[in-house]
Amino acid sequence: RRRPDEAVVRVYNPEQEEHGWRSRDTIVEVVAPDMPFLVDSISAALNRRGLAIKLTIHPVFSVTRDGEGRLTALHETGVIAELTTAEAAIQLHVDRQPQESLGELERLVSGVISDVTLATSDWLKMKRLAEGVLHELEPAATGGPEPERLEAHAFVNWMINDHFLFIATCEFDLQGDAGRDALHFVEGSGLGVLRGGAEARERAESLISGLGLDLSGFEQHLLVTKTNARSTVHRPAYMDCVAVPRHDLQGRVIGLSCLIGLFASVAYNTPPRQIPLLRKKVDAVFTGAQVLPDSHSGRVLANILDNFPRDTLFQISAKDLLDTCLLY
Repeated sequence: RRRPDEAVVRVYNPEQEEHGWRSRDTIVEVVAPDMPFLVDSISAALNRRGLAIKLTIHPVFSVTRDGEGRLTALHETGVIAELTTAEAAIQLHVDRQPQESLGELERLVSGVISDVTLATSDWLKMKRLAEGVLHELEPAATGGPEPERLEAHAFVNWMINDHFLFIATCEFDLQGDAGRDALHFVEGSGLGVLRGGAEARERAESLISGLGLDLSGFEQHLLVTKTNARSTVHRPAYMDCVAVPRHDLQGRVIGLSCLIGLFASVAYNTPPRQIPLLRKKVDAVFTGAQVLPDSHSGRVLANILDNFPRDTLFQISAKDLLDTCLLY
């Protein structure tokens, strides 16, 4: 029995008398609306818990349920009807766990599914917010050096076009007191895993506090940095934050829009010369190193940059990047 938008989770040690079958493993079972990232997110959470997954079974069915959530019909996934929904049925086999830890595992899996649901259901809203940020970065929208603004605009546009997995977005207002600036979470601005009440606000403020941002006299159009929290959606990497200042009509910074998530795998396989912001750093390194791209030294330098850790490349300054490359 499952109501719409509900995920049913069961973690148990099968016994013949109680469950009708026996296994040496602990079984994690989920029935939920079919959505992206379910299996890999749950698997990553179990792996972080130190559990090896021995078997994964994951059929997807089209189902019909009555008003009480009881299953009335089961179809192949190709069947589409007005009262049919796609449901994911997941069964994972892990090393057998003591009975007293099963409740904790069930809560862990339920929490991950909740985060996946928030991220996927708010995906379009978060993309729309990113498009609004893109509009703010258009040449007529703000002042500042034209090339830097255009490059920031190109980077956000690149992100939106399938190079970034949005997990959360939020906004902060900048409030100054006696010359001390502070960022305050805008109530109701959180989307994805930051959607909600007081808990979401605390989560957002914890993320932003770890960035060490100081917006007094902030001159950048865009900042790419890492949060202090690992993602519970898709893969357990530390989440990326793309922070874009908001300005008033006089061009003063009044707040911050934060796009939080993970860069897509294609972003890690694309040469940095083809990625906005990074291509400017690459050009600066070649200029500083005083080598031609087609020379032997230029090809060596290009190879270093192409294989440079992408996460570091997003955050490192052009000067530090040049100094590092010249060590090789």
